[in-house]
Amino acid sequence: HEIIKFVKDTLFALIMGQITQDQFLSSCSEFVTLSEAAGDNWEIVKDGTNAWIQRTAVIHVTKHSDDSEDIDEDILLQSVDKTVDDDDSNTIEVKADTTEQISCKYEVHYSPSYAVPVLYCRFWTCSGQMLSLEQVWSLAPLPARGWDRLSMAPHPVTGMPWVQVHPCQTRQVADLMISSSSSSSKCNYIVTFLSLYGQAVGLTISTKYAHRF
Repeated sequence: HEIIKFVKDTLFALIMGQITQDQFLSSCSEFVTLSEAAGDNWEIVKDGTNAWIQRTAVIHVTKHSDDSEDIDEDILLQSVDKTVDDDDSNTIEVKADTTEQISCKYEVHYSPSYAVPVLYCRFWTCSGQMLSLEQVWSLAPLPARGWDRLSMAPHPVTGMPWVQVHPCQTRQVADLMISSSSSSSKCNYIVTFLSLYGQAVGLTISTKYAHRF
């Protein structure tokens, strides 16, 4: 009965476009359990009265070579390093794509003001240089790009500047959750949230999550 009540309360809150902090923490706990099975290393972090989920990862970004060295060139997210044949590396007439290793940290915090989760992230190179907002924006696939979705904002705990995916259009998350809950499977709120909002910073959710419901 408690589980049924929790689900009903969650759906009611989502219809209103909001969730409580307790519902957020419960969804985070379930999500981390799912993450352990999926193998993508999300974890819960607690600092006093604050609690959130985070993930640190390394991605490889391939910059496609052309005659320009402009930093505005397109950036394509890659899951593996590009390999170059020895013959190609010795041929000065052919330019190979260059792959750069980028470290990234994603955090999902609860916003008391909006009563919804908020996604924060930071990206930095091997030299420790932080990626600019424009470079982070370029990591997203073209359909998910939008300047109105990203902004620099103070981290809710440290106050340091992080990239924030603005917590707008929560009604879309609610609609996805409600339609999912009407089926025989129950969808985790955080899975749906990251599937929708993570795209803005090139963050994708493994299909393994779908197999857990």
